Amino acid sequence: MKKFNITGLCYPDDCFMVDTSDKIEKILDLIYQKNYFVINRPPQYGKTTTMTLLEMRLLETVFIYNSTPSRSDLYKSVEYETPTPIFLIMEI
Repeated sequence: MKKFNITGLCYPDDCFMVDTSDKIEKILDLIYQKNYFVINRPPQYGKTTTMTLLEMRLLETVFIYNSTPSRSDLYKSVEYETPTPIFLIMEI
């Protein structure tokens, strides 16, 4: 049974939500064209849900490698700079 989720992540099968498939497609087009995109909205606009749905779609078609150091690696480091995540996206 679907419910109205007002906190946290929404899943289309479990929660009432707006159809965001066109938004996801536009973001995927930007990614495949190697362009940047920004999701900048106030709380409760679906930023986390959008990114989760985007990740699920990407995992269907590409392999994502994230080379961001783990927290344990950061604590061992002498420098305390914020690591820059490096993502490698390859078509399967």
